[in-house]
Amino acid sequence: MVVSGLRKVAAPWMRKPNVSARMVLGSINGLLPCGLVYAAGAGSAAAGSLGESVAYMTVFGLGTQPMMLGLSMAGRALPLRWRTGIQGSVPWTLGLVGVLLIVRGLGLGIPYLSPAVATGSCCH
Repeated sequence: MVVSGLRKVAAPWMRKPNVSARMVLGSINGLLPCGLVYAAGAGSAAAGSLGESVAYMTVFGLGTQPMMLGLSMAGRALPLRWRTGIQGSVPWTLGLVGVLLIVRGLGLGIPYLSPAVATGSCCH
């Protein structure tokens, strides 16, 4: 329901190629669910104070800005055939990352892939 509402707001702006339209779309994009944003939000919530939380999220946002800008600019430079191939590989890549995270979390003792979980008493 929220995503469809955002889609309705974003649709007219997507047809406009000017800078102000891109700024509006970027602002709306910040409202969409994202695992990395959730992880940063958790890190921010664990910060010691409100100021540290604000600084954490600000640095996170500034850190992602160059990559997002670069990807949006590079996407137009790639031939359509390449973009189509990349789009087709995204689900497979995400699936592979998911499997690797699960295997890594199992602690199977495989160096660099699934290291064994330390069983010593680190915390008293």
